[in-house]
Amino acid sequence: MVFKATPSTLKILIIDDDRDTCDLVRSVLEKENYQVLTTTQPQSALRLLQHEAVDIVILDIMMPDLDGLSLLEALRQETGAPILMLTALSDPRIMQQCYHLGASDYLVKPFAMSQLKERVRRLAEKVPPRMVPDTSWKANFRLDPQQNLLLYKDMPVLLSPTETRLFQFLMDNAFHEVTWDTLYHAGWGNEILPEATARALVENTIRSLQYKLQSDSGETPIIQSTMGGYIFLPE
Repeated sequence: MVFKATPSTLKILIIDDDRDTCDLVRSVLEKENYQVLTTTQPQSALRLLQHEAVDIVILDIMMPDLDGLSLLEALRQETGAPILMLTALSDPRIMQQCYHLGASDYLVKPFAMSQLKERVRRLAEKVPPRMVPDTSWKANFRLDPQQNLLLYKDMPVLLSPTETRLFQFLMDNAFHEVTWDTLYHAGWGNEILPEATARALVENTIRSLQYKLQSDSGETPIIQSTMGGYIFLPE
């Protein structure tokens, strides 16, 4: 099935190692009725794009682990979506290199929010039809919230009620980075605790889930830590 994205369903992925920048840009674009995903992990972005259709990518250049130019080149192998470079680098040579590697536009920090919205609006006009994302991975994760039971690759895994709530939230946000505080609210609701205590509860519960879902000590965890929280990578 192929469908044309409309402004109300347009999905934008922001890739920036600065969490504050991610949150600011997301807030601005969500007010324009865009769906916005964010990640501070370049490698997570590549994995996400293998399973999630996005319409526009906003990418920072200066990031640890994998710089924005290398990531831009890799992104072009995964998506034809317009890519807006959002960076403090104003060097014309870097700008030219970005366009050569497949960038669609280039916006130098600091910038006015009106500039950002206008650039995104222009890119939205270039959005091609996109495919419904593949969700076949869900067959390996059949969760019964009433019984607190997960069938993981047809093997039963008993969960606590809190683990069930957190894992349901992670499944609903597969391939998306989620912050520890959103996980806390998913697992414990509006219960108010000191930040250190709340964070420890999340970390301990995630650690328990990782242990229960990792059959081989050498395999990559399907729930991974990120700079901003956690990400569920089911395949």
